[in-house]
Amino acid sequence: MNETKFMTTQPLFVMTQPLCQRDKPQFSERQPATMPPWPTTSSSRPTRAPSRSSSTPTARRRPSPTFEATSTIFHRVIAGFMAQGGGYDDAYQKKAVQAPVENEAHNGLKNLRGTVAMARTSDPHSATAQFFVSLADNAFLDHKGKTERDWGYTVFGKVTAGMDVVERIGAVRTGAQGPFAKDAPLEPVVITSARRG
Repeated sequence: MNETKFMTTQPLFVMTQPLCQRDKPQFSERQPATMPPWPTTSSSRPTRAPSRSSSTPTARRRPSPTFEATSTIFHRVIAGFMAQGGGYDDAYQKKAVQAPVENEAHNGLKNLRGTVAMARTSDPHSATAQFFVSLADNAFLDHKGKTERDWGYTVFGKVTAGMDVVERIGAVRTGAQGPFAKDAPLEPVVITSARRG
């Protein structure tokens, strides 16, 4: 198997907003009829989030002060939209994850070109290890309200150097690979090491 190598001597992104628990989650009982190709953490059809009452305690975790992504791949790339990674190794085996974190898309940061945000399922508070780098301004992913459809995607970092590398990742050939029927790089784009400590 060939690997696509993109090298940079500079960090590709920095954390701009620590993820932490703030507001209690709110859910809408209504699923939107159509959904844009939002970054999700599963190739299966999204399911409706469970109903929660305000008295239900949340089991969300505060993130650890360290972040590490070793031997993971960009498993989903859509040119002109985003490059998603963090959930699979180079053999398309799911990586172990910790408990989901609270969605903090209401932090005021926008999904602009070069920002790094948490990928999730249709449940606004389901983000674990997967993230995506926006290849364009994606205002439709921004927080608009605290409903399932409008919650948005939490931006937590931005590319500070090496956007040319990200653009090259965004231009790789894609198709069916591993569990994905489309949008997976035909040659693995491997993150050999990424950490924050």
